Amino acid sequence: LNLSPGSRILEIGCAKGFILYEFYKHGMNVSGIDVSKYAISNAKPEIKPFLVQGSCEQLPWSDGEFDFVFCKEVLPHLSIHQLDKAIPEMLRVCSSRNIYLDIQVCETDRAKKMTNAWDETHQCLENSGWWLSYLEEKRFRGYLNFKVLFNA
Repeated sequence: LNLSPGSRILEIGCAKGFILYEFYKHGMNVSGIDVSKYAISNAKPEIKPFLVQGSCEQLPWSDGEFDFVFCKEVLPHLSIHQLDKAIPEMLRVCSSRNIYLDIQVCETDRAKKMTNAWDETHQCLENSGWWLSYLEEKRFRGYLNFKVLFNA
């Protein structure tokens, strides 16, 4: 990823900032956004000044402001309408294609039912093929990790 002290990092769905804290300890300039007021209010004290409450549909940063943007286990919790706004926003704020997405997927209908029963906040539970097509349509060129929650 060619990151070093001084690199600008954004985490979308940062919660309390634990992952950002690891980048911060290595001298990187960190920022995070999360929809949860509770998470931001209870963030690690060292990280708290760099976090904002908000949505990935409208990021409050300038074009190309970050060297690395990552989003872990957030996208399946968005509606397709929200995704249509969030992906271009991620691309907009990243100065390169250094974007990492960790996406929960369900490869079978049974796995989808099990995942929904486990956590009904998912709005866009799809298989990896769907995500690849969707992200290609949005001209996403970054790093992907598909996380299978249930092999069923």
